[in-house]
Amino acid sequence: MCIIVVKQRGQAINEDRWWQLENCFENNPDGAGLMFPWKGQVQVVKGFMDFDELRTWYEQIEDSLKQVPVVFHFRFATHGEVSPAMCHPFPVSAEEGMLRAITTLAPFAVVHNGIISGLGDKIESDTYQFTRDYLAKFGRHLFRRSTKRYLKQSVGGNKFIIMSGTGYMQIGDF
Repeated sequence: MCIIVVKQRGQAINEDRWWQLENCFENNPDGAGLMFPWKGQVQVVKGFMDFDELRTWYEQIEDSLKQVPVVFHFRFATHGEVSPAMCHPFPVSAEEGMLRAITTLAPFAVVHNGIISGLGDKIESDTYQFTRDYLAKFGRHLFRRSTKRYLKQSVGGNKFIIMSGTGYMQIGDF
């Protein structure tokens, strides 16, 4: 099952934390990605199929990320092809091109841990389909309490983090 890791605002990634992130990648080797608030939206960067590539990319912009939360996702594929496009995070959108983009800026983005029954196939992951077919319909209402309650009830023991340009919310038991 996938792993979600949150670097809190003001927190640095020291060598011990890099070791932990590398361990996450080794145990979930089907790709990685991250998201963080950027200029009032969410920056999504995904498709890291090698840990060193992820670390090198992050370290190049690390100083600009010190004061924002960063959510990492390490994928263990249960549905969908193993490819950069099926890595999380996904921008919350119904647009195929945006969902598959390796780098994009969006009002909302999501990472997921678990399996969503009845969704996913050999090409598209369950999270990809859930984001496109369900989450995208909520639009700017994603952060309402009623939406959070609905999502928690409808996806059982799954875990999600949905991020906006100003923060994030967790759904499920972390």
